[in-house]
Amino acid sequence: MTARFPLVEKQKLSFDEFLSFEAQAEEKYEFIDGKIKDMAEASTDHNDIAINIYAYLDNHFFENEDQYKVTNNYTMIYIEDYNKGRYPDASVVERDYEYYDDKKK
Repeated sequence: MTARFPLVEKQKLSFDEFLSFEAQAEEKYEFIDGKIKDMAEASTDHNDIAINIYAYLDNHFFENEDQYKVTNNYTMIYIEDYNKGRYPDASVVERDYEYYDDKKK
C-alpha cells in the first residue's frame, strides 16, 4: 500500500513533514516548495543515458582525485534556498557535503 499524505494538494508541507511522509512511501517523490510531486518511472533509454553520465562523471572525478563526489538518483539533493528536494540522475557535490539535520541516510 502506498503512503498518502492528507490534503497534499491543498497545503504546503515543511521539508521535515515531507521526509516523514517519504519514509512511509513505497515510491519516490520530490519536494518542490512545500508540495509533493510523484516521480515518473524512467524508460530503459533514460536509465541507460543516466548510467553513462554517472559513470563518466565518476571516472573523471575519481581519476583526478578531486574534492568532489558523484551521487546518483538514490541521493536526494535538498537546496534550502529554493526549498526543493530532488533525486537527480547524477549530481556532483563537494566530498564534505552536509546531511540534512546531521543524518546520514
